[in-house]
Amino acid sequence: MPPPSSPRPAGGPSTRELLEALARLFGADALQAAMTEGAQLLARVISSAHTAVFLANGEEPLREYWHSDSPEDRERIRATFKAAALESARGGAVVIPAPVAVGDRLIQARAQPLLTSGRILGAVCFSVPDDADAGSADREILVEAIAGVLAHKAASHEEIARYRAQRERDQRWFKTLDNHLRVLDRERQKFAAFVNQTDTFVYVTDGSKTIRWSNRAMTDLYPPEGAESSWVGKACRDVCSRLREECADCPVSAALERAQVIHYELRANVRGTEGLLYLTALPILGPSGGADEIMVMIQDLTGLEGLRKSEERLRTVIAGAPIVLFAVDERGIVTFSEGRGLAALGRKSGESVGKSIDAVYADNPGVVENIRRACRGEEFTTEVEFDDAAFEVRYAPVPGGRDGVHGVIGVATDITDRRRAQRALQESETALRRSEEQLRHAQKMEAIGLLAGGVAHDFNNLLTVIMTQSSLLARSFPPGSSAARIGEEIQAASTRGALLTRQLLTFSRKEVVSLQTLDLNAVVIELEGMLRGFLREDVELVCTPAAERAMVRGDRGQIEQVILNLVSNSRDAMPDGGKLRMEVSRVAVDVSMARELGTAEPGVFCALTVEDTGRGMDSDTKGRIFEPFFTTKERGKGTGLGLSTAYGIVKQGGGSITVSSEPGKGATFTVYIPSLQEPAAASGNNAGRPGGGETILLVEDEAGVRAVAREVLEMNGYHVLEAEDGARGLELALAHPGPIHMLLSDIVMPGMSGRDLAERVCVERPGVRVLFISGFTDDLMVRHGVRDAKVAFLQKPFTLEILAQRVREVLDGPGVGAAPSTGGS
Repeated sequence: MPPPSSPRPAGGPSTRELLEALARLFGADALQAAMTEGAQLLARVISSAHTAVFLANGEEPLREYWHSDSPEDRERIRATFKAAALESARGGAVVIPAPVAVGDRLIQARAQPLLTSGRILGAVCFSVPDDADAGSADREILVEAIAGVLAHKAASHEEIARYRAQRERDQRWFKTLDNHLRVLDRERQKFAAFVNQTDTFVYVTDGSKTIRWSNRAMTDLYPPEGAESSWVGKACRDVCSRLREECADCPVSAALERAQVIHYELRANVRGTEGLLYLTALPILGPSGGADEIMVMIQDLTGLEGLRKSEERLRTVIAGAPIVLFAVDERGIVTFSEGRGLAALGRKSGESVGKSIDAVYADNPGVVENIRRACRGEEFTTEVEFDDAAFEVRYAPVPGGRDGVHGVIGVATDITDRRRAQRALQESETALRRSEEQLRHAQKMEAIGLLAGGVAHDFNNLLTVIMTQSSLLARSFPPGSSAARIGEEIQAASTRGALLTRQLLTFSRKEVVSLQTLDLNAVVIELEGMLRGFLREDVELVCTPAAERAMVRGDRGQIEQVILNLVSNSRDAMPDGGKLRMEVSRVAVDVSMARELGTAEPGVFCALTVEDTGRGMDSDTKGRIFEPFFTTKERGKGTGLGLSTAYGIVKQGGGSITVSSEPGKGATFTVYIPSLQEPAAASGNNAGRPGGGETILLVEDEAGVRAVAREVLEMNGYHVLEAEDGARGLELALAHPGPIHMLLSDIVMPGMSGRDLAERVCVERPGVRVLFISGFTDDLMVRHGVRDAKVAFLQKPFTLEILAQRVREVLDGPGVGAAPSTGGS
């Protein structure tokens, strides 16, 4: 009676089909075929439409093996199957995720771990059939059985794969070892053949310094004592006893102890004569890192000793000379490099030997090209520059070898000091030429200044007459009449002419310094018209005065010179046109700002700002902008004195000048001048005050000026004594019976000068006040004593009001108008 058939789910495979499927699964060599067969078997056993096997592979993604009736449905449920399998493999338990909707159907998945020998290799996942209740117990048994079979098959495949990989590694290792042994054997044969053919004595000792091997030269040249005629088995000291007495410091013992190569020179009996031997003890290290054996090599250097002495003498000569002697072979490898000149390159003797010229001279390709040029057979001399050194190099090819040249030998002589001397000489010559040019320019400016001063003197006399007569003319007619307006126009024109004269003196730098109280606003406004003519049409000028009076103490000519120099600098910085802004303001300077500006002390300052939209300047130029003779202009187009002169004028007056600029963003110069804290009222109010009937001796060689001055003084109630020169003036001073209160005299006159006249008059009439007038300029004024501290001076041209005001000031002011000192120069 046949045995009952095993239970199976409805529609599942028969026992025979199941056994055949299992046989195919176990017989598959490839893991993919086995797992795919397992997925198909599971699908048939449990009547599932979708089954998959997921195997873990360390940190790599899960490997997947599928069986699905519908490839389209497989892609829709793949993510759910994979997530459930991963969760089951990690937790080691059955996982039933939420159903997946596929069209109008719901697919319920289930994942079961693959377990074998306590290891989780992955999970099997399948869709639960719709009739899951029917035969569920049998289905569970079959699923667990198939899962166990798949886990066992996967584990077996892993073991087989590891075994095969290990076997392949072992085969490769043994093959490599065999190749290495063959190479070592060939090298041993080569070494033995070489060592046995050399004249060098070579032997090997063990740790007890017993000889275990020796080459043929040891036996041929120094046969050992005894019948066996072999050095093997003898002590190392036996070799020493044949050559000389035993060494005091045994090099073989030192090599054994230190496990280092030891070199040793010794004098010995070589072939019956005294010679020089060179011994090298080379340790052969064992696995522990210590020296197990020592290879000893003894070379006969007797014939080379004389050559070495000659080489040492040559090295001594080279080391003492400022040269570099070098040699390069045909491959471009440095074979020799000696000489004191190497120190200039920061190198040591022999440091470059064995290196390629491309590596040694990587920073100087010109040297590499020179050496290659010499390798092509050309002999030449050239100069080579390094960072801080210069050499004159002679390259000479060495005949022979490949292409007829064996290499290159060269001698480089250090010419750094010679180059420095040449550069210093060139710089000195350049500086001398620059000084000559500056001297010629200074002489030219001096000549222009003399011419300008002379022209200004005559022009000042004319302007004095015009200004005073036009003023008298305007006063002679009713205000607002045409004649009065004509007089006022003449006076205004002459005032502009006086301004031009001051500019001429400013240009020549010959004006007399006369400190006075000035309104900086008025100075800028009066200069505005002249500046507009000075600037090009493509430069827009905007002048903004301060809201309140900006009173300062200074010389008007010098302040105008500062403004002209700044405006000229800004104009030249805008070759394509632009905007130039001048602004006057009052600024409170505290202690820290005064320290930053370098002013004499803190306080209230009047600030004059000159701003342009020009090319600007970098930090290096800003740092030197106020240096004498420094200019960024082309040769012949600038002296470099304008800004330095402005700087000197401002600093001398206790002020400061700053500059703010960036390339392409223009420049802003700001001049700080100490402000008068309580601006004094214009002293011109004295002009209308009548004189006190004082007597004034007027001495002036220019008839027109003299007549005008007389008329002005008499209009103001003064009694005037008039003289056309110094001699006549002295006669009047001596002959006049009454008092003379003031001497009003021109300085430069034919015959007796104004200074000499003043000295004589003051001797005869002590206490007389002196007021000098002149149209001449600085040099002449210094020679005639105008710079004395208490000497009063009035620069031509002047108006009626200014003359009357100044006369009154000298007569009324204490200590003003004293005679010049007789010892002044």
